[in-house]
Amino acid sequence: MCTACAHSDMRLLAASVLLPILLAAQARHTHTNGLSVAVPAGWTAQDGPNGILLVPPGTSFDPNGEEIYAVGFMEGYSSLADPKLARDIQQGIASGTAAGRQGAFQDAAGRAGKWLQWQFNHPQTGVPVTVQVYLTSAGGAVFGVTAIGATRLVARNLPAIERAATTMAYGGQQARSASGSVSDGAAASQAWLQRLRGRQLIQMSSSQYHTSKKVLTLNADGTFTFWSNSLASINVGEYGQAPSASAMSANRGAADGRWRVITRGGQAYLELKTREGVAHYELSSEGAATYLDGVRTYVQ
Repeated sequence: MCTACAHSDMRLLAASVLLPILLAAQARHTHTNGLSVAVPAGWTAQDGPNGILLVPPGTSFDPNGEEIYAVGFMEGYSSLADPKLARDIQQGIASGTAAGRQGAFQDAAGRAGKWLQWQFNHPQTGVPVTVQVYLTSAGGAVFGVTAIGATRLVARNLPAIERAATTMAYGGQQARSASGSVSDGAAASQAWLQRLRGRQLIQMSSSQYHTSKKVLTLNADGTFTFWSNSLASINVGEYGQAPSASAMSANRGAADGRWRVITRGGQAYLELKTREGVAHYELSSEGAATYLDGVRTYVQ
């Protein structure tokens, strides 16, 4: 037997076996919102509007297909311990099903994670369906990978999704360290953070001649978007007579930037930072009602 040849064959075998594994381990996809995940070998990844879509080998993403695998934020939550988390997921994804199952896992960074599973028959087709969600948290945000689809397909791909779940990371935490965190850590700030993070703040007003709507979206990663619409109408005529002419104008505005909650002198403020500068708005509440600079604001 040629010892040198045997060693050479072993090196070639190691290269042919290990190199694809190492390359696959390095394949990582990062969304613009800061979420990232190691893409399973043979799978592909693409950005969705709010997260990462993972596509099994030999397939292409189809929003109306039999299976979907996606990584994204659980908006409005900052802790896995929130008792509403599992209930809200069930209502949103698997409404009307049994209580389901849950368990724990640990990701590659050593963080404790939680998995949730529901199995039921599709109400229209009767096809067995599985919904499985792997959740973890970092930087004050909860995020996870969701597998939903026909049980026969999800069961086949679940091992790859389980491995991907252990590699999820949120780069937004580092980004916020460079440009300011979403809270100054004060107790009042943290309380408002729980109330506002991942939500939309809506203000509406109307009168005989004017209507307006403002929508501020406070994303979980510390960014915000804002838009507003207003409509004004004026009737022109002689005093005491019916109007002889009318005029109408519409205005639209938009902005984006970063947000955080700070406390000064015991008072909490919402801070919005854009390219044009920084603005602060006083936060207050009466019962369940929220006010921004004294203006009633609906939180959704």
